[in-house]
Amino acid sequence: MKKASTLVEAIHRFSPQPIVFGRDSTNESFYVERTDEPLGELRVHLMSAPTGTDKTLLAGHRGTGKSTELNRLAADPEVQAHYEVVSFSVKDSLELTDVDHVDLLFTMVARTYEALSSDGAPLELKPETVQALEGWRSRVVERMEEVSKGAAADLSAGNGGLSGFFGKFGVRLRYERTTREVARQVIQPRIGEFIGHLSDFFVEVQLALKAHKGKRLLLLIEDLDKLSDIRMAEALFFDTGPYLVQPPVRIVYTVPIALHYSKKFAQIANRFGESVLVPNVRLVSHETGGEPYQEGLDTMHAFVKQRMDASLIEDDAMEQAVQLGGGLFQQTQRLMQKACTKAVGRKMSMLSAAEVRDAASDLRAELERGLKSDDIRILHEVHETRQTSADEASLQLLHYLHLVEYRNSERWCDVNPLLLPTLERWKPETAR
Repeated sequence: MKKASTLVEAIHRFSPQPIVFGRDSTNESFYVERTDEPLGELRVHLMSAPTGTDKTLLAGHRGTGKSTELNRLAADPEVQAHYEVVSFSVKDSLELTDVDHVDLLFTMVARTYEALSSDGAPLELKPETVQALEGWRSRVVERMEEVSKGAAADLSAGNGGLSGFFGKFGVRLRYERTTREVARQVIQPRIGEFIGHLSDFFVEVQLALKAHKGKRLLLLIEDLDKLSDIRMAEALFFDTGPYLVQPPVRIVYTVPIALHYSKKFAQIANRFGESVLVPNVRLVSHETGGEPYQEGLDTMHAFVKQRMDASLIEDDAMEQAVQLGGGLFQQTQRLMQKACTKAVGRKMSMLSAAEVRDAASDLRAELERGLKSDDIRILHEVHETRQTSADEASLQLLHYLHLVEYRNSERWCDVNPLLLPTLERWKPETAR
């Protein structure tokens, strides 16, 4: 896909989608090299121990490019030589307001089976493994029939085999609360047995891949950082973390950056073994408002110019978009897309600072909604000290991008640059 030569084209070019790499990619030309190589250590770890079954927690704010970097990692020829990569988004598979370890484990099996099977050649498994999965299906179907007569007719044996069951049940798991509750009722009392079947499944997959392709399996589970509440992430990775580390396969779980600040994170990290952070692009040299960090600024300028011709945007507008984007790729994309839309609506052929400011006002309004007096107080405190705490209110502000973490030589936090005018308007003692 070529860069935009008009503002109308730019609206589409700034659609906040991850970049896909490879022969069929339509947006790989938009990728901008990062000097920090955020997944460099993860790549080294994968290459140094390709037969391992380690689990990795991949953290970062929403919009820092985690999905793009994972796509790039999956397309790396050396990684592909060692691994069969199965990647899926929890956002596309489960209900983000109601995610349980049972749902996640089932989805891992289902997505792996689907990815490694074709219409005419389902994944070959030992008869006893198929029987175990069929037995679990039978118990789910039986329980669903008890709850609602006829509710599981299309899930019975013979209706598309395991592939058909995984596909149909997966849709229900995402959209039907009753289905989620039934699955949990069936699995949780016999979770040890289920983990055993799941482990057998992945062992067989690994053996089959080794025999036919000389590879191991790598699961990339994306968008768990978009869970609706940080408490849900804590429950998933702390309370039920022992189950998530059981599958005998290498897995990368994305997690919210706020989980790094949780008092429980040290225990979570010890259990999972490895944690990697994808930071936002730093724009200043240090946390005390120092000199601009030119490498980071160049990265974000390139990020914009890869998508639109430089003649379409005034210099002042470019500077404002980069600064207000806060080094977050997705926030910068949304800001540019809104600004271009406003410019087109005003019948302009070039983006000015006024459109960027108006777009920033729209995004600021989204962030402001729901803020309480205590939240405003916390924002003021963090802006003054450049540090935040592990209390629940602060974690939620990090989770929803009211606060942004930065990494220079040290870790520090500040208010999302979109909200700086908010702090000017709302002093702690007058905040609503």
